[in-house]
Amino acid sequence: MKKRIILTSIILVMLTAFFATAGPRITQQNSYAPGSVAITGGTITGLTNLVSSGGSLSGFTLLSGNTITGTGLAPSKAVVTNASKNLASSDDITAFVTAASATTAGKVELATEAEAILTSMNTVAVTPEGLVGKLASPGAIGGTTAGTLRYILDEDVVTSSSTLTVNQVSGALINNYGQADDTVIYLPTAAAGYNFTAIIGQTVAKYLRIRAGAADKIYLDGAAGNDSGYVYVSYTTIGNALSCVAFQTDAYDWYCATISGAWAAGGP
Repeated sequence: MKKRIILTSIILVMLTAFFATAGPRITQQNSYAPGSVAITGGTITGLTNLVSSGGSLSGFTLLSGNTITGTGLAPSKAVVTNASKNLASSDDITAFVTAASATTAGKVELATEAEAILTSMNTVAVTPEGLVGKLASPGAIGGTTAGTLRYILDEDVVTSSSTLTVNQVSGALINNYGQADDTVIYLPTAAAGYNFTAIIGQTVAKYLRIRAGAADKIYLDGAAGNDSGYVYVSYTTIGNALSCVAFQTDAYDWYCATISGAWAAGGP
């Protein structure tokens, strides 16, 4: 009986010493079912067999403040899948989510009503509520009265020889106010939707010409001019005006109608 008691005591001492060793021990070298091992307050080390066998660690819950280390734990050798992390109160969840883009799902900031119509912003998302809210009270758009949509005629002053931009032949008013020398206004290649009005705001004993592109004609009051031809006044008088619009022929040409003044065709 004494021998049995002594032997039992020795076994208990050995087991106590074994389990008193700091840190958990994982001796099985095959696979571990998700959730079968719970680790609290420690570090799993020495996962060499997992790496060398090309396995994966899945369904593992990493408690806050703990880490997983091991030889060669690179993404190309070992993959941690379906893992979760118990976040501390100080953790920012957005740090774990990538930003959204036009092709990738992710985190995104919602636009305010004011931001809903800002074309310079591409990092926020417009919600139906935000868009409808802004459209319900849009503020001043094209005018000075909030909620009232007005058409504003864009007036551009051209005082010396230059080429009009697409914007300037898209409904603009071209004014020569300030012209001091002979001036040639060159038109871009005619295309669908282009139109403008030329008006003289400066009387000066100098000519003003409006010249078409190399392959374009100007039809002045219905009469066809030459390719790269122009319409002009020999000297400018306040109030002279001309309305021009691109129209389709073999490609596109310009039709200009005299509003007032002695406009004539010339060129090239």
